[in-house]
Amino acid sequence: MSGYLEGVLVLLAVNVVFAYGGLLPLAAGQLNLGLAGFAAIGAYASAYLSNVFKLSPLIAIPFAGIVAGAVALIVAVPVLRTRGIYLALATFALGQIVQAIILNLEVVGHRRRTGLAVVCNAFRNRGDRGSR
Repeated sequence: MSGYLEGVLVLLAVNVVFAYGGLLPLAAGQLNLGLAGFAAIGAYASAYLSNVFKLSPLIAIPFAGIVAGAVALIVAVPVLRTRGIYLALATFALGQIVQAIILNLEVVGHRRRTGLAVVCNAFRNRGDRGSR
């Protein structure tokens, strides 16, 4: 299988997971707009574990899922007490808060090409090695 086709299939699988993640709560009458925030937490945790602790992605991804699930559990306690538009606004705010933290907090990269930017470059360079 070519690298391009593999990349397309991975993106397709990720988008299917996001679509079901948005559809299931909606079918129950709740609108969750914070899915991207939890995905970002899991992705950052996975990249951090892979690069800093040198864990295999097969081990880092489940641990990152546990981290994102723990954050979701902490957030769910107060957020799930709201109903209607307030639930949608609270989950949307969570996604925006995660984005602001990733973009502005110095520990996760700030705007200085450290932290998250270094992790993203490491993954980008890892992909380049396999295609040569």
